[in-house]
Amino acid sequence: MSVSTAPVASVNNVVLYPMLACYLGWFYRRWVARVVTGGGFALSFVAILLNPLDAVLLTWFNIALASVFCLEAAGYLRNRLDREITTDPLTGLLNRSGLDARIDQELSRALRENAAVRLGGADRG
Repeated sequence: MSVSTAPVASVNNVVLYPMLACYLGWFYRRWVARVVTGGGFALSFVAILLNPLDAVLLTWFNIALASVFCLEAAGYLRNRLDREITTDPLTGLLNRSGLDARIDQELSRALRENAAVRLGGADRG
């Protein structure tokens, strides 16, 4: 991008960033998706600054805004879907799927810490 003399060629390098941001936001933890997306934009920003074409910067900025929106929307929707899969919509309590996941977490914790499985969030003696 930094050596391109054609604006279209420069912009074509970042036009898929929103799709990549959606992918990262859906399949990876939020902090990982944000770091990778931010790193990609930081590198491409440096390349854009080194490019003598001023018209490319505005397009890059618009694509960056669209990518941030896609990243955050995908992450939000994934978290919401995960919450809806594991909780009852009426009561907000864990459903069968949520209980299975919680039991697995508690058993793993108990094995890791060589401790008893906690019932109701507190040890009962």
